[in-house]
Amino acid sequence: MGIDNVLRTSIYYCDPMASWQKPHCEKNHEYIRKICPQTTTTFDRLTQDDVNLMMSPHKQCKP
Repeated sequence: MGIDNVLRTSIYYCDPMASWQKPHCEKNHEYIRKICPQTTTTFDRLTQDDVNLMMSPHKQCKP
C-alpha cells in the first residue's frame, strides 16, 4: 500500500537479452507467434477482443 492507502503495482525490469529472467513472457510470445506467424500477420487489424481470446486460459489446450 502507498501513503494514500492505494494498492501499488510493482514493476520489475529484466535484462533485454536474458530470456531466462522472463520465462512466462517468452512463452506467451512463442504462443502468439504460433497463432499469428510474424511473416503473415499484422497486429493492426486485431481487436482487444481478439487479443483477449488469444490469451485466455483455454489457450493451454493443444489441438
